[in-house]
Amino acid sequence: DVAGAEADAAALFERVAAAAGGATDADTLEETLPASVLARAAELERRMRGKRGKRGEDGDVDRPKTRKKRKKKVIYPKGFDPSNPGPAPDPERWLPLRERSTWKGKRKKVNIRGAQGASSAKAIDQLGKTEFSGGDAKKVDAEAMREKVLSVAGGKGKKKGGKGRR
Repeated sequence: DVAGAEADAAALFERVAAAAGGATDADTLEETLPASVLARAAELERRMRGKRGKRGEDGDVDRPKTRKKRKKKVIYPKGFDPSNPGPAPDPERWLPLRERSTWKGKRKKVNIRGAQGASSAKAIDQLGKTEFSGGDAKKVDAEAMREKVLSVAGGKGKKKGGKGRR
């Protein structure tokens, strides 16, 4: 079967020589690139030509058509009307509670003894300390208010007796 192998080799050599541009000697065949490499190079060159664009006769560049970018539809919360958004959100909402302007903190409890609605000198003193502190004019107002309340209240009330020890 040596004769058949030689015939196959000769046919293969002729196909390779035809693909290599008609080279008939071994040296030129070794220097030529394989057909698969040549096909890949031709495909890459065709792609690059498409990206770069071809120059037309009038000088402008033919580019492949680009798709329009679609605008993403805005999704609003349920029951939200974009034409009437309402009041703006509180700008202090990111601050801790204690740093906000609306924070009142823990208040001192003013303990006033006596009947409901009755006021005593002690309560007026505390009122003067808490409400009317910070200046001479305010102290005068506190004194005037104290005298007025004392005149209406009629001085100190009588102390009630408690249950005592049992």
